[in-house]
Amino acid sequence: MASLSHPDSRRKYSWWWDSHISPKNSKWLQENLTGKGDICLCKMAAPKGAIAWGYTGINGYMDAKVKQMIKLIEEDADSFARRAEMYYKKRPELMKLVEEFYRAYRALAERYDHATGALRQAQRTMAEAFPNQVPFLTDDSPAALVLKLNLIHLRCHPQSVHSLNLMSCKRMLWDSLHRISMQSNGMELLLRSLILYQAKRSYCNRNLALKESLARLEAEKEAGRVQHQQSLERLSNLEAEVSRAQEDSKGLNERAEKISDLESKLVQAEEDARRINERAEKAEREVETLKQAVASLTEEKEAAARQYQQCLETIASLELKISCAEEEAQRLNGEIDNGVAKLKGAEEQCLLLERTNHSLQFELESLAQKLGAQCEELTEKQKELGRLWTSIQEERLRFMEAETTFQSLQHLHSQSQEELRSLATELQSKGQILKDMETHNQGLQDEDEILSLRETITKLEMEVELRVDQRNALQQEIYCLKEELNDLNKNYRAMLDQVEGVDLKPECFGLSVKELQEENSNLKEICQRGKSENVALLEKLEIMEKLLEKNALLENSLSDLSAELEGLREKTKTNHLEKLSEKNMLMENSLSDANAELEGLRTRLEDLERRYTELEEKYFGLEKEKESTLCKVEELQVSLEAEKLEQANFAQLSETRLAGMKSEIHLLQVEGAGSKEFLSVD
Repeated sequence: MASLSHPDSRRKYSWWWDSHISPKNSKWLQENLTGKGDICLCKMAAPKGAIAWGYTGINGYMDAKVKQMIKLIEEDADSFARRAEMYYKKRPELMKLVEEFYRAYRALAERYDHATGALRQAQRTMAEAFPNQVPFLTDDSPAALVLKLNLIHLRCHPQSVHSLNLMSCKRMLWDSLHRISMQSNGMELLLRSLILYQAKRSYCNRNLALKESLARLEAEKEAGRVQHQQSLERLSNLEAEVSRAQEDSKGLNERAEKISDLESKLVQAEEDARRINERAEKAEREVETLKQAVASLTEEKEAAARQYQQCLETIASLELKISCAEEEAQRLNGEIDNGVAKLKGAEEQCLLLERTNHSLQFELESLAQKLGAQCEELTEKQKELGRLWTSIQEERLRFMEAETTFQSLQHLHSQSQEELRSLATELQSKGQILKDMETHNQGLQDEDEILSLRETITKLEMEVELRVDQRNALQQEIYCLKEELNDLNKNYRAMLDQVEGVDLKPECFGLSVKELQEENSNLKEICQRGKSENVALLEKLEIMEKLLEKNALLENSLSDLSAELEGLREKTKTNHLEKLSEKNMLMENSLSDANAELEGLRTRLEDLERRYTELEEKYFGLEKEKESTLCKVEELQVSLEAEKLEQANFAQLSETRLAGMKSEIHLLQVEGAGSKEFLSVD
């Protein structure tokens, strides 16, 4: 649904536009609202403070509110839901505008009541003055009745504002305003006549009051003359009292000058006392500082004495230390000599060890040669065995291989036996070396410099223990190998017996071949074990060679250490002697310095004691002066307080007398001024 246009909405609410009469549409309103109309309406004020009301203000206010309400009503929407929403949104604004209309018309009615009351009172007064000229506005006039009824209805039923016919109220108000404006010219004349009448009455009353006041003034004039004479007498008395007060004030001024002199003297005395106090305080501070200095000097003296005693004790202790150091040097020299002898013995033992090492190396070489010869013999034997077994069939080739392995095992067994013998000899030689080293060690236990040798000996002992354990393990392995060889020999003999007993039959030979194959596999395993054991033995031999090399290095390090020991001992001796000589020199210097300081402190103590006695004498003299000045100050303060009290009492008396005299003079002046005015009026 399309929204209505602006002229359609005006046509729809034509009843409102027809009734909405403004000054532009009404000629009567234009005439009455310009010039006289405005003046009349503005001058309608009750004599008892009624509220003035102008039509122009309420007309503009009502026009604005009416336009606002029409603007709200003119808006339209497309759908019913939109219209309902607009209605519920604009409803509170419309209610607010209606309530404002209600308040405006209620205020208008109240103002009309005030205006009608004022008009009735004015008409009554005018009717009393001019009974045949002014028409009386009765309560039965149609405008008054309509307004009264509407006002009563509005006061009794304020909720019915929404249902009032605004047009009827507005038209009735326009009619009443028209009638009021028509009657305003007569009202103005009445008001002017009333003002003139009231002015005449007030003039008469004023004349009567002036006559009464003149009579009163004549009586007051006579009384003023009498009072003037009395005031003249009082003035003469007061002048005499003022002269007396001036004399008293002169005496007071003289006394005040004396008091000021005394105060200045007292201030000077206080300053002198303060200076004396400051001097006494300074003297006390100096005495305290001197006491502190004396105490510090005594403490320094005691500390110096203690330091001197400590120096003596340190000198004695240093002398003891020097003697002990000399004894220690002698003992160290003896120990060095013993160490040199022991080192020579150790060098001899090292030479013996080298010889034993050479012999052991020679034995090892001979053993290696023997092993080579035995290996050659074993190879020859293996070849012979191979020739013997070649005559057997091809099936017995594996048995031949087992036999060769057996021969290699025998060779290894012999080698291991020889190695065991060599190890036994080496162990014996090592045991001998250990015994020699232990004997040598017992001689070198008291010296700290041979700790490295002990560590090496412990390491060698550990290695020897390891070698012994390895030897035991090898012996066990050799024993096991011997048992295995015996078992193999037994098996080999049994196999030979079986072959001879069977006479190489094919059926029995197959079984024997299988048995031989099994034994061959077992022998191969045993051979592998023997090879691994041989490898381990070779590694052990290499370890032994490394140990021999380490032994040689240790012997070299022993010789180097012995040389370093000798150098260090010589250095320690020289350093120790140099330090002791330096300490002795320092102690001698400190002793000489301490003696010089003691002498200086003694001289300072004597000077301080002398100054202390002088300051004590000065302090006692200052205390006596202080006591005398304090007594004088107290006496001056007592006299000053007494004079101050007298001056204060005299000042209070003079102030009270002056205040009384001033008040009397003021009263006399007032009376004189009144009498002069009265006389001038006469």
